[in-house]
Amino acid sequence: MPWPAGGRPAATTAAHRYPGANYGDALSALGLGDAGTYMGLGIANIIQTLNPECIALGTIAIHAGEHLLRPIRAAVA
Repeated sequence: MPWPAGGRPAATTAAHRYPGANYGDALSALGLGDAGTYMGLGIANIIQTLNPECIALGTIAIHAGEHLLRPIRAAVA
């Protein structure tokens, strides 16, 4: 797999990371795991503050699948 974002690590986004994680790139999976943890902490704060009936995630979170959703669930639990 070619390097995403023209080989500039600082320019990579989640959209660059999930294909890499699906190809088995450990750095991409680690980046998504970290992002998922921070997203989960933010979602947990929203839940505690606003007590919503549901939280909807879209696009990147859904495409990244378990690479992102697993750490979100762990942080929210």
